[in-house]
Amino acid sequence: MSCAALQTSLLDAREARQDSIDQALAAGRAWVASLSLALPGAEKTPPGADALFSWGRARLQERIRDFALLATWDDALGPWLLLGGSEDPVSAKRVGVAVENLHPAARLLDVDIYLASSGPLGRASLGLEERPCLLCRRPARTCIRLQRHEPEDIIRAAHALIACFGNSAPGRLSG
Repeated sequence: MSCAALQTSLLDAREARQDSIDQALAAGRAWVASLSLALPGAEKTPPGADALFSWGRARLQERIRDFALLATWDDALGPWLLLGGSEDPVSAKRVGVAVENLHPAARLLDVDIYLASSGPLGRASLGLEERPCLLCRRPARTCIRLQRHEPEDIIRAAHALIACFGNSAPGRLSG
C-alpha cells in the first residue's frame, strides 16, 4: 500500500471512529469510552496485538460497572471498541489509566473517555501524569512533537512489548 493510500485509510478509520463516538453521545449518553491500541507505524496488528486488546477489554469489563458494548470492529488502525457505563466518567478514566498501567505492554492500550458536554477527558484534567514515551519515559506527546527518537526505534520498542505479551501466559496477566 502506498504511503498516501495508508494515510487515507488511517484518516478514514479515525473519522469513522469519531462518527461512532459522536452518534453515541448524540443519542443521549453522558459519556462513552473507547479502547484501542496505540501502536506507532503502519502495522497496527503485529503478533500479540489481538491478545493484548482482548486482555484489555476483559480488564475493563471486570472494572467498569454495567459495561455496555456499543460498537466493535477492526479497521486500518486495528481493533477498536466503544462502550458505555453507568459510573462517573472520572472514575471510568481512572479505571482506564489503571488498566493501561497493569502490565508493561498495556502501555500500548488506549482507553479514552468522551463527555457529551466537553469532549475528551484527559489525564491532565485529573492530575495524572501524561503517557510516558516508550523509549525515554518522558511525556510521549513531547517526544512526538519534538521528534526526539527515530520512528523505527519507537516501532521496534512497541513491537517488542506486544510480542512479549503475546508469548506470556494469560493467567499471569490477569492484573
